[in-house]
Amino acid sequence: MSSDENNPLRQFQAAWEATTAVVAEWAEQTAAVTSEAFRKLTNDPAIRAVMERWRRPSGGGRWRPGWSAGRWRWRACW
Repeated sequence: MSSDENNPLRQFQAAWEATTAVVAEWAEQTAAVTSEAFRKLTNDPAIRAVMERWRRPSGGGRWRPGWSAGRWRWRACW
């Protein structure tokens, strides 16, 4: 009989366990770094200003779809 060190199935299982541990640690670190970067980015005043401008329509007021000139368009509703 072969020992555990020479058993290919046991070697594969050990490699799989080591790989899953490394991937789990990598995923945790990546999530933490991404979360921190997103928090820093969204708290930057310049980025916040751009985000606010994108959120609001350029003409002011609320925008909703409406029938105009024979087709549907977005129109301002004040």
